Formats: sequence, C-alpha cells, structure tokens
Amino acid sequence: MARSRTPRPPLEPFQEWVVLVSCQIDDMDGEALATLQQVMLEGGALDAWLQPIHMKKQRPGHLVEILARPDHVKALRQLLWSHSTTLGLREQWHHRWVLPRRQEQRQTPLGPVRIKWATLPDGSRRGKAEHGDLAALARRHQLPLQEVRRQVQSFLEP
Repeated sequence: MARSRTPRPPLEPFQEWVVLVSCQIDDMDGEALATLQQVMLEGGALDAWLQPIHMKKQRPGHLVEILARPDHVKALRQLLWSHSTTLGLREQWHHRWVLPRRQEQRQTPLGPVRIKWATLPDGSRRGKAEHGDLAALARRHQLPLQEVRRQVQSFLEP
C-alpha cells in the first residue's frame, strides 16, 4: 500500500493566474464597506482592499478590488452582488509571481505563534509571525505588541 505524502512546496518562485475583480461604489457607508471587505476575505479572496476615489458628478466613492484564484471568482462575484450596492463588475486576468511558502506553529514562552516562511530565489528563507497571534498574546499577557514581537523574534530563525 502506497503512503500518501503531503506535497512539498516548490523551491523556486512560481507563476499563477489570478483575477482582479473591481467595482466603484458611492452609496455605501464605511461600516458596510468594512463588512464587505471581510465577507470577501472570508469568501475565499486572496486579498481585498478599498481605495477612496472621486466619481462622476464629483461624488466621493470607493474603488473595491478583490484578488482571487480563478476557481473562486464566481462565488465572490455572487457575494459582491448580494453584499454591495454595485451595479457592475470588471474582471482582469493577471499573472503573478509567488514565492514558495509554508506555515508552521512554534511554541514560545508567551504561547504558540504561527510563522509564515517564504523561500527566496537565492534559497534563503524569511519568516514572519502572524499578527493575529502576536496581538492575542499581547492581550493575554497585557504587554505592548512591540514587546511581544521582540520576544518572539528569536523564534524566527529557520
């Protein structure tokens, strides 16, 4: 019986297709836009952001942009239709270069922290602690975020 193996990440940067979905909105308040952004991220968007813009008739508005893998676009499009007031969407296909990455959890004196590791083209690795984990530890230990970040820094050695 063959054993299944967890696929190893590639050792070099790789290219993949992504879709940038965008729309302009001038009739939603800031709280609704923040909720929309969160819904997009929870719905599978790789990233979602808002930019203030000036629209026709000098109205202030926001450019909403969502970056997604092609297989998530249809579901994200439906979320945009139902959670926003937009009347239209634009989609652009892009190639993007991605560094190989993996995530692991390391135990620290303050508690567990997830670390994201990226492999650079020269083979070296770069680690970054998850902000959410650092913030949770700061609250739990009643320490400033910067102090928690300093204490966790030694655990970022590959």
